[in-house]
Amino acid sequence: MTSEEALLEEIAKIECLKEDRLTRFLGYKIHIIPTHQLKESIVIPNNIIEKSFKPSIYYRIVMFSIFSIFSLGLGYAIFKNWRQQSDTEKIVGLIFSAIFLCFSINRFIVSKKLNYNIKLNMSGIFIAGKSFCWSEISSTAIMKKPNGNISYTNFLVVVLKDMNTYESFQLDNFISSSVVSDFSIKLSAYTEYFKSKAT
Repeated sequence: MTSEEALLEEIAKIECLKEDRLTRFLGYKIHIIPTHQLKESIVIPNNIIEKSFKPSIYYRIVMFSIFSIFSLGLGYAIFKNWRQQSDTEKIVGLIFSAIFLCFSINRFIVSKKLNYNIKLNMSGIFIAGKSFCWSEISSTAIMKKPNGNISYTNFLVVVLKDMNTYESFQLDNFISSSVVSDFSIKLSAYTEYFKSKAT
């Protein structure tokens, strides 16, 4: 095991401890894969000096619309049958409607944790208002946190040389335009490309 693999394994253990008890009980494992193992055969244009990524506007619009329509539909159903419902049914229905609407607004519009820009160049990574020079970075990786048996959430992990501290950035709202690879692979390819060109 290399020093990088050992460090990423230690980070995975730390992240596992942050998970809820049910996730730990079910034995779902967090996987952290170095970006140099994920870059695959992504074609990167020659002489590119910078690459920027933004959350997918189409994905956000579609998902926001789905949650909003469900929320408004629930609210409409409540008001349509207002007189036939008990006070408890009205309150519970309105609470659920408000929760879904607030969730969609936060997740797809407001949340800075999910809606931020990524910029890569020969100097470093600029992400969510933070900057990391390549000279400060020990390793970059993609962390996959399970959401049940078949789905997972991707994070970009930036490991710093300073005391081996790290930061992670959730990639939920970034969607690849390719049907054969997910966004984390594309991001890994560009990360490795600019890391190799570091000034």
